[in-house]
Amino acid sequence: MEWKYIEDELDKIWKGQQCAEELEDQCIEFKSMINIKNDFKELKEICSKYAVCFTNSNGGTIIFGVEDRIKGPEAFTGCEKGINLQKLVSDVFKNTEPGIQIEPKYQNYNNVELLEVNIPNVDLKGSFYSLKNSIRIHRVGADCLPIYDSTKNINYISPLELDYSRSIVPEYSWSDLDHSILNDFREFIQRKNKNHDYLLLNDYDFTKALGLITEKKGEEVVTLAGVLFLGKTNDIENDIPNSEIILMEMDDNDNILTRYDYRESLIKMIFKAQDKFIKEYDKEFIVNTGLIDVDLHRMPIDVFREALLNAVTHRDYTINSSVFIKSFPTKIEFSNPGSFIMGITKDNILKHSPAWRNRLISEVFQKIGMVLRSGVGVDRIYHQLLYNGKEPPIYEQDGNQVKLIVQDHIDKEFAKYIHNEKFNYSQGKGEPLPLDEMIIIAYLRNRGQINRADTARIIQSNLEEASDVLHRMLRKNRLEDKGVGGGRHYILSSSLYCKLKDSVGYARNGEIEKIRQEERIIMFCKERGSIRSKEIQEMFNISRTQAYQILKKMTEKGILKLYGEKSGTKYQINETFIEKTKSDAKVYKEICKNMCKDANKSKLPDKIEEW
Repeated sequence: MEWKYIEDELDKIWKGQQCAEELEDQCIEFKSMINIKNDFKELKEICSKYAVCFTNSNGGTIIFGVEDRIKGPEAFTGCEKGINLQKLVSDVFKNTEPGIQIEPKYQNYNNVELLEVNIPNVDLKGSFYSLKNSIRIHRVGADCLPIYDSTKNINYISPLELDYSRSIVPEYSWSDLDHSILNDFREFIQRKNKNHDYLLLNDYDFTKALGLITEKKGEEVVTLAGVLFLGKTNDIENDIPNSEIILMEMDDNDNILTRYDYRESLIKMIFKAQDKFIKEYDKEFIVNTGLIDVDLHRMPIDVFREALLNAVTHRDYTINSSVFIKSFPTKIEFSNPGSFIMGITKDNILKHSPAWRNRLISEVFQKIGMVLRSGVGVDRIYHQLLYNGKEPPIYEQDGNQVKLIVQDHIDKEFAKYIHNEKFNYSQGKGEPLPLDEMIIIAYLRNRGQINRADTARIIQSNLEEASDVLHRMLRKNRLEDKGVGGGRHYILSSSLYCKLKDSVGYARNGEIEKIRQEERIIMFCKERGSIRSKEIQEMFNISRTQAYQILKKMTEKGILKLYGEKSGTKYQINETFIEKTKSDAKVYKEICKNMCKDANKSKLPDKIEEW
């Protein structure tokens, strides 16, 4: 696991947002060193246990030196250097079968020494690692659980992928399934490809090709996915009652106004919930872009379906809870049991490589044509929301569930612009509008300006890639840049504001820019005593004439006063500026708020030096 991802998780603990226990998932475990201290044997036993657990489950990382249930800097109790790491590697290798070679190293986080132990992902092709003379374990969510050869209900057959949906349900056979649902599968396939080979198969071979039934030791067995997709309603209600979708209408106080429960085969549940939502809670708006008519929806149908498919695909079926869809007055919320997996977080979900908790379920949806390609649902949700004039989705992890939130607000002018750009490009005109650029434009519509760091955050990339996107948008005349160095930021270009029919917004940004320039000049004078025209040119990356105009206006306003001549000309803050602003505390505070910590105090400073 990359240290950058671990640092992001540690930041959440340091800032008091979450405790370590809440952040533990499929790939990461936090451990305190307080009780271990100099007990090398205890450290070896812990590392050996988690080496087996993680290696049987695609690898992972242990971070020693962090307390489980404490938030803030006090959670970081750290580790003492001096542990013989080479001996730790050797002892863990000897303590596991086959031997597992861990990768321990010290990491410094905010001046606290932590011990990072990385555990590899090694495919034994059907076999398992174990502790010597002990049971086999693997990672399920945030726990290390035993791997049994057989249990009463479920026998894991693919623990290396931790594909719970591929588990065997011994009580079921082919004859227990609802074969009529296969007709729906064939209809989905036929819409995409009338000549698909699956259409030539009989029901049994078709089900086998989908992976819903298989063979083990020469006997026919049914997978968990087979029951979820083809199970009869009574069987699902009795044997897998947590396979359920609950659709609710909520008020602003979280009170339930209406509720609909669906507990049957996956396909039936998804379409019944979809149809009910469209009928009860969706709203449609038709707008003319000037080129075409566009239907906009409170909840685009493709987004609803992708969100629900993701929820039932990536949920944790070992948790006794349901998939929820909640329609609030100003938003729609999808939630499913289980945490993010395989290093995915709310901050990297758009760009992270695909990962599956239940890969077989995902593959079946792909094979029957309900998804275009396995693992691309998130960017499809982004695209469809932006095409409908909405903001990008919000992903959250709330305890042991993942939430997807879609805001109701529709920016019709933004939607018109997106559709016109798409239409023009389809006609061989204009430039393409990639997803990253749509996200940035949507952000600027609401917030006015953006810097490189915020760009990297919202498009979920690094600073270098963010710079490339911003420069590309400058070349396409979609953005304008302002300021230099650390103060450099970007706004929508005047031509783009015109296309969005928001000339007022561009003017407002211009006025804000002028105010910020004056604030920075006042702050500079406060720190240095005076300022020269050349310093303003360098500060804002502007010409000599532009710098002169700014200084002239600030002098006319009485903010600055000029002294010196020719090359010795300088500007200082006019002492009468303070006296004047004292007469109107409200105006004074507005000017000072971004640079004076004392602006909210009841007694205003008497002298410039007190700022």
